[in-house]
Amino acid sequence: MSRHLTLPSAALAFALLSCLSQSPTEPAAIATTPAQTESPTAAIVPSATLKPSPTQRPSPTPTPDPAQAELDALQSDGLVPMADGKILHIPTFSYQHAEQSYSYWYPVEAIPGTSQDYVLSSDVSWEIGSERATWFWAGCGFFVRPENADGEYGYFVERTADGFIWLNLWDPGKPYLVDLLRPDLTWDDYFAMGRPGEKAGSVHLVLILRGKTLRLLSDGEEALYRDDIVARAGEVGVMVGSGTNQGLGTRCTFSNMWFFNLDGVSPSSGG
Repeated sequence: MSRHLTLPSAALAFALLSCLSQSPTEPAAIATTPAQTESPTAAIVPSATLKPSPTQRPSPTPTPDPAQAELDALQSDGLVPMADGKILHIPTFSYQHAEQSYSYWYPVEAIPGTSQDYVLSSDVSWEIGSERATWFWAGCGFFVRPENADGEYGYFVERTADGFIWLNLWDPGKPYLVDLLRPDLTWDDYFAMGRPGEKAGSVHLVLILRGKTLRLLSDGEEALYRDDIVARAGEVGVMVGSGTNQGLGTRCTFSNMWFFNLDGVSPSSGG
């Protein structure tokens, strides 16, 4: 650190010389007026040596979890009971199948074992390989509560490319899936009610299973409610409904998927 010395003023210098000229036996004259001196110069510190004042570093803001926010909202609305547990985040995956009017299911491998009651949420997008697909069969969704690992007596919960919602039961003793929402329709009725579908699109689906109750939310709106579903544990799966054998058939992609187990929570809790 450099320092600058203050030089004495002329008056002070004269006083010093006068003192030196006095006889050692005579006291030095005392000035009646104080000598004027310069104000001391502040020490100058080179800027390179300045150190910043210590400041507290802000703590990183945690990134909000959209899944937790969605679960909180479902609980606030009374659709899901308050329960201890951990949200399971599932990486994006896709399945596709090209076969006219067939539905296939696939277990979600990231969800181990079997479960009865849970919340399953996902962004679901589809691609259809033909402009002339059977739109009421071409779609994507979930497969829940099968009786065994072969999928027998499991439920297909689906949103097709024409906007319809479906709840079908796979009864291996019957030639076709059992339409639980429209049990009296014939094949002619299905084609008559058909409407053009989108070759590509997406929807946000939330499935809530509790006891005999099944709810499906489509883009935030309740699209399906049933209270007569068989209450049993089964593999958690997804499904592809192929409405064409052309090109890729139907490809379903599931992203931002999360799973929250409700097994053991009292059915009286929540809605």
